[in-house]
Amino acid sequence: MARRGDDCARRGWWSGGVRKAGRMLKEDRLHASGVAVPVLLGMCALAVSLSLYEAGWGPGLIMLPLLVSGSLALALLLVHSELPPLLLHLCSLVVGIMVTILATGHYVLAGISSAQAAHMVLQRMVAWALASWQGQPSEDLLPFTFLLGLSLWLAFYYSAWLIYRAGRVWWAVVAPAIALLANTYYAPQSSAAYIVIYGFCGLLLVARVSVQGLMRDWRLAHIPHDHTIGDDFLIDALYVVLAVLVASWLLPPLTLEQSAARLWVRFEGPWRQVQRRWTQMFPTLSTASHSDQATSLFGDSLILGGPVRLPADPLFEVRMPSPSRMQSMVYDLYDGRQWWSSAASIALLEPRDYPQVEPFAQRRPVQQTVTVMVSTRALLAVPLPRAYSLPVKSEQIAFRLDKDTPALDIYAATSRRALYPGDSYEVTSAVSIATEDMLRQAGEEYPSWLPHVYMEVPASVPARVGELARRIAAGAGNPYDKAVAIQDYLRSLSYTLNVSAPPTGRDAVDYFLFESRQGYCSYFASAMVLMARSVGIPARMAAGYAAPAYDARTGAYIITGANAHAWPQLYFPGYGWIDFEPTPAQALIERPSEQSLPAMVNPAPAAPVQPQTHDVEPQVQPGMARPGGLSAMIGRWPWLRLLLLLAVLLGGLASTALVVWLERRNWTPAERAFANLVAVALLLGVRPRRSETPAEYGSRVCSSLPEAAADAHLIVQEFIRVRYGGWRNESQAASA
Repeated sequence: MARRGDDCARRGWWSGGVRKAGRMLKEDRLHASGVAVPVLLGMCALAVSLSLYEAGWGPGLIMLPLLVSGSLALALLLVHSELPPLLLHLCSLVVGIMVTILATGHYVLAGISSAQAAHMVLQRMVAWALASWQGQPSEDLLPFTFLLGLSLWLAFYYSAWLIYRAGRVWWAVVAPAIALLANTYYAPQSSAAYIVIYGFCGLLLVARVSVQGLMRDWRLAHIPHDHTIGDDFLIDALYVVLAVLVASWLLPPLTLEQSAARLWVRFEGPWRQVQRRWTQMFPTLSTASHSDQATSLFGDSLILGGPVRLPADPLFEVRMPSPSRMQSMVYDLYDGRQWWSSAASIALLEPRDYPQVEPFAQRRPVQQTVTVMVSTRALLAVPLPRAYSLPVKSEQIAFRLDKDTPALDIYAATSRRALYPGDSYEVTSAVSIATEDMLRQAGEEYPSWLPHVYMEVPASVPARVGELARRIAAGAGNPYDKAVAIQDYLRSLSYTLNVSAPPTGRDAVDYFLFESRQGYCSYFASAMVLMARSVGIPARMAAGYAAPAYDARTGAYIITGANAHAWPQLYFPGYGWIDFEPTPAQALIERPSEQSLPAMVNPAPAAPVQPQTHDVEPQVQPGMARPGGLSAMIGRWPWLRLLLLLAVLLGGLASTALVVWLERRNWTPAERAFANLVAVALLLGVRPRRSETPAEYGSRVCSSLPEAAADAHLIVQEFIRVRYGGWRNESQAASA
């Protein structure tokens, strides 16, 4: 009997996977089989490749879906091979390199022969590798296309290998999912629908391979089992996955975003290091955030490149006492071509979490109300920001004035929930009211908490940059006058948005100061930061928006893309970071005089501002569509959530009924009658036991239904004869 059950189990297993019984022992190494696994894995691969193609990171990415298809096809052949795994991996690598070279040449270098294209691809890859090794940026995007294609080839080949030969389906699914999420987040344009498709197919793939792994273990252990359990489990998993996706979609997005933010903040530091290295290798790739055009100029890095075009679209509406520049990001690391932020920590802050003591003298609190006019998470503030009225993710340096007085230097802040047109928040800033004489007398005793990076000039910067700074500041007797002398010199250069990018291998600031002698704000600010550091003044670069124009109709200041600006901030002991303006297209910053200085100097800081209660449901401005689709509709009409849940429930019941009908349509009348008898008995509390036979169960049913005992006994006996006696009358055979 056990042998018969074992044979049945074997027949069930091989009917779903391998067609030749003689290859049984050879195929024992596989952890998955059947058509569903490659189909689901292929859908996952297409979701990732199409998402990358749609993002438009580089030329020729239409080849990605073809590459992943070829990779999976090769993997499905190699997993059945008896050759050593290392040899099979080497084979996949060689084939992947050859196919990717040919595909890159065909789709990127159109119009030339395949041999010429392949030769050119190899030449440009070698040139890029040498430039990266020497630390020089390369503006050639062909290497990026090639490496992305080869990475996808290897990733999905190894995913298939993990599934079929190692049974590690979670590793095979999670790794590409991380790439998909990162692409969707950072891409200028990419549909979130690919995440839904990947999640649906990926979870089904996990369920399918997991149950097949159990069936494989049962088969190897000679444990009889129903070979249809895999198909039944896949159908059940389909319902569960749909329910999970729908529930995730309908849950309040803020709850999910806050949980994700707490998880991500632990990994963001190392991720920034990876991102920095990536941008150094491919500086011409767009690093714009997924979120909006408002932050596209101020990502994790700021590149000194070629001509720029500033859009005139309105981005923010600000209510504040007087026009002022608005800070979005602070940069302090320079690598010869771009700026980075080295904020020591990333924290999740609530409105109540900000320090209560202002660390710098001669500061007055200024409150602003900012209304966003585009979808964004970026937060603006008049320098220096001190407190926000909504939960934020803050890049910051935490320091102490003494052991009991904490303080924060906020580099950048982003909202932990998406902000839509019409959303508002409040922010409190500490604005310097120090006079020029105060700054001249500040001295040069810098605090120990001040990072050394503010004084560093990279060794790659030519020495003549520092020599020029020292020559200009030679007649000044204090850091403030040195800074003013450098600022005045830079304002004598030409301002233009149509500047040529520095040649490959050239330092951008050196090129700006000694050759082009023209540029836009990023060049002027970069030059002043490096020149100030060269004469011993701590300096960094701030990016945001210049003072906006006043709109009398709305009674607010309107910030547009054309206001985008960058400027230097220099540190003065006791007074903190002070703004300067070396860009000739902007007006000089006016310092308060002794006569205009407010009577109350260094006032106590305002308490952290509280969120506005009226801003729970933002209003959508006319002509601006609020993103979010159905999620936004659910927020406005709560009853729609109930209707959707009801629709999902009814759909699940209908699907279950369909599955039951499909399963029962091949049953004999005796089997249907017995199933109905069991259903009725369950309502009476008579449940079948694992240890009893149908006859024993029938006896208990007859005892519970004495008035129908004869009919129940007849149904049970007929079921036993059909199921175990191999007997079928003509009508039963016809219905089978």
